Amino acid sequence: MFGFNNDKKLEKWVNICTSPECTKEEKNKAIKEITKFKSKAIPHLITSLSNKDNSGHVRGAAAIALGEMGPTSASAVQSLDTLLNDKDNSVHVRRVAAIALGEIGATAATAVPSLVTLLDDSESELSSAAKKALNKIDQQWWLQNSDISRRAIPWLVKALLESDKEARDAAVALEKIDPQLWPQNETERHQIIRHLVMALVKALLKSNTNIRRTLSEILDKLYPQWLQSETAIRHIPVLVRARGDSLFEISNGAKKLLDKIDPVDEKTIPSLVEARIDSKSDIRRKLAAEAFKVLEDLDPEWSESAPAHSTIPSLIKALVDNERDIRHIADELLMKIEPLWARGEAARRMVPYLVGVLRANSHQMDVRCAAAETLGKMGPAVAKEVIPQFTLTLKENKAKANRLLFAVEGAWNKIDPSGELQKLLNNHVQS
Repeated sequence: MFGFNNDKKLEKWVNICTSPECTKEEKNKAIKEITKFKSKAIPHLITSLSNKDNSGHVRGAAAIALGEMGPTSASAVQSLDTLLNDKDNSVHVRRVAAIALGEIGATAATAVPSLVTLLDDSESELSSAAKKALNKIDQQWWLQNSDISRRAIPWLVKALLESDKEARDAAVALEKIDPQLWPQNETERHQIIRHLVMALVKALLKSNTNIRRTLSEILDKLYPQWLQSETAIRHIPVLVRARGDSLFEISNGAKKLLDKIDPVDEKTIPSLVEARIDSKSDIRRKLAAEAFKVLEDLDPEWSESAPAHSTIPSLIKALVDNERDIRHIADELLMKIEPLWARGEAARRMVPYLVGVLRANSHQMDVRCAAAETLGKMGPAVAKEVIPQFTLTLKENKAKANRLLFAVEGAWNKIDPSGELQKLLNNHVQS
């Protein structure tokens, strides 16, 4: 028997919980007292949860109290699930509802779909609470049903890039999910491949053999063309570095990946060129240089390919980079790809860009000089396009006799080697 006196005590604490006149502190104390009444208290705690007149703090305390009671009734789980899904509630209330469901454990399995939805919530504390709750409810929650598995895949793939333990757990989980449930939509597939490749590279460099093997198998089985993906190609420099690692597992794994990459794929060379002239990362430039050595072995005629020639505009831009080393690298690559690049159509299209650099006072002097020198290499074909801008530059710097003046004059001598247009230029300068 529960007893008359106990009924009275419970009624007293319940009245405090539901009274709009009681303070937050009084209600919190009342909730703690109610939990002592075990199952008899559950309906009253649910009432406190459902009462939107109660503050978020009080409703949160009621949720925690239900969680602390452990395995409980389906109605309690349903109430917490409802609280979790109501976006009108504060993040705090929804977070403690998730925590409470986790504390209840396996009997809260019906709330798994709602918790999965929160894994990608923009509020990190809410997504973190959902993740912990899921693992407490069921260590293999992602296998609950096909819908849950399908929804869990993107989240588990992202988890591969977290801590080593999370990556290991995620790899094990992904291996168990039915291959037919993996995304085949082009956009989703692209995102999945991107994360899997990044995780694979991370596992490769960290010598996480099991993760690497699992991810390689998943990629080969589900997305056979993954090595032609933009992400895989972009990581060629990293794979090159791994290829020379002293650990056989790493070097052999990298070699196998590199051997599968098509060196003349339309994205491979542009990606390496981009890395080679990356002014923000000295490490990336060095790795790209190593990758080019591998590329030479794989395809000695790579520089004659269409993808190589498509990089000429980017390399011309790099000829006027702030860093001298970048300008030197760009010059070497251009000569490798097309010794007569300066007289080509791609170079002609870059004249407005180079003229803009030449005329921009915001650029460093050596950069503006580099722009003039680059225009000079293009020869007579650009004479009419550059006369107005060369004229203005000569006028502005005539009295200064600085480096830019000499650079423009030197460039003009290459553009008009016969001197036929010199009179025209002089007339512009004097007018």
